[in-house]
Amino acid sequence: MALRTACYGTVRWLLQSMRNDHLPGDLETWQLRVRWLVQSGMWDKAWKETMEALPQLQTLAEGGKLVHKVTGELPLSIWMEFFKTMKDGTTQMRPRRQKTPTLNTQVAMPLRSTPPHDSSYLYATRYHTLMNNRPTIIPEDLTKTPPRVIYNAVSIMLNVGQANKALSFFKSYLECLPPSITMSRRKVCLDILHLLVAKWSSQTGLRRLYETRRMMVSLLLIYPTLRPTSTTLFLLLAPLYRAKRCGTVAANVMRAFKRDYGAATEDRRVRRRVVILALKEGRMDIAHKILRAEQSARAWRSINRVTGVAANPLPGRLRRLPTQTIFRHSGQEERLWCSTLSHLFPNLYQKSGDDDTKGPGGTTHMLARAVIVDYRGRIIFDKYVLPTVPVTDYRTAMTGITAEDFTPGNTWRFQAVQQYIAQLLDKKILVGHSTWNDLSVLGIPHLAVNTRDVALYKPFRNALRSPHQIVGLQTLAWQLMCRRCQEGPHHPVENARVAMDLYRSDAENWESAISKNNWPCSLPPSTFSRCYY
Repeated sequence: MALRTACYGTVRWLLQSMRNDHLPGDLETWQLRVRWLVQSGMWDKAWKETMEALPQLQTLAEGGKLVHKVTGELPLSIWMEFFKTMKDGTTQMRPRRQKTPTLNTQVAMPLRSTPPHDSSYLYATRYHTLMNNRPTIIPEDLTKTPPRVIYNAVSIMLNVGQANKALSFFKSYLECLPPSITMSRRKVCLDILHLLVAKWSSQTGLRRLYETRRMMVSLLLIYPTLRPTSTTLFLLLAPLYRAKRCGTVAANVMRAFKRDYGAATEDRRVRRRVVILALKEGRMDIAHKILRAEQSARAWRSINRVTGVAANPLPGRLRRLPTQTIFRHSGQEERLWCSTLSHLFPNLYQKSGDDDTKGPGGTTHMLARAVIVDYRGRIIFDKYVLPTVPVTDYRTAMTGITAEDFTPGNTWRFQAVQQYIAQLLDKKILVGHSTWNDLSVLGIPHLAVNTRDVALYKPFRNALRSPHQIVGLQTLAWQLMCRRCQEGPHHPVENARVAMDLYRSDAENWESAISKNNWPCSLPPSTFSRCYY
């Protein structure tokens, strides 16, 4: 209990009390002493004392029966204890008050050793030391070894580059396990499997995927009680990033996993990885199919978080889950999904153009019309953009766009619009409101010093007493020019002209400040830094 709770002072006192009372120790007592020294960060001391006491260890008995009879070998139970690592909190520098003979000051002395700086070299040295003194592996002793010790041993073997020895060692451990084990031991065995899968998946390529899968199946055949999880599938798909037909193969592997090991092997992380691989291959059909599955699962998760039972449409009461349960890893998975969706639908937002609703469920905004005007407000470019996915809602009340507006003569493909605007804006000054949305939707970076964004212009913000907030175009037009806009359906030509007129109202001071190397604008959101160079 003292070792489990890291009360190493209590462990020292108990061992010292046994020595003072002349109580004989057995093999388990020495095993606990080695565990205490290793977890305290005194690995070298534990090894030195063990090698000095090796003749005694070979004669120690447990329950009246001789445990080890091989001369010159460590008992397996003690040898496995050296694969443990320091427990968290054992490397802290605790102050020990000690007065020096010359100065009336107090010196802080460390109670335990500090962590090593070069852990890889240290692990390699310890590993070779243990391998040179490796005992004969007895199945009965290996079964009694705690699974976390096996995990540490496999982890150290992988860290020093002995992947094949780690695999054979774990196979020997699985062969010694009884038919039924506890849930905690099964979980640790699955963690060891994930270590091996992650190591085998560190290299990319389709061939590496098949090698990793064969290795995993060989381990599962040895002990069929182990069942892969979504983490196993997530790690298994890693080698496909630089493989041909990565999206197709990933979808097939996910489908096979669901068939063999159940639907629980597919979660948000797996779906996100399959979507990324499908986008790399250009399989938009696979990406949209996985996206529909994710939206459906997200809807059921929302119901389950509120009601507690996803299948009950009329809950009797509501419940409040902990925030860490709802937003796992500080919302990291949600941020990664947003990044993936921005690649799946690159034209997600458009300020000066109208947008309609497309995609599965009608929740994705896409570009429908692009407009560019010159300094005098004359229209230079005004085209509708051909939808890339089926449209579910044109949002006519806001945009004024209907399906009849997309006529063949007035509609361009998105790639053609992107290329034309990129050539048009080359070495030109871009004026607009929240221009990072326009550049992000088009996938076109622009020179930062040639950008004039009225949403970031500090004099406009200070005039409205909002120095740290982005003010909308409608508010800027009304407060600074007494001009109304966006009252009915939004018209991109009107929005572009209003932004240009706002710039022209203070263009002289704006350009004067820039010529004096005094940039008068705030920085855009950091998430859109790729839109400028």
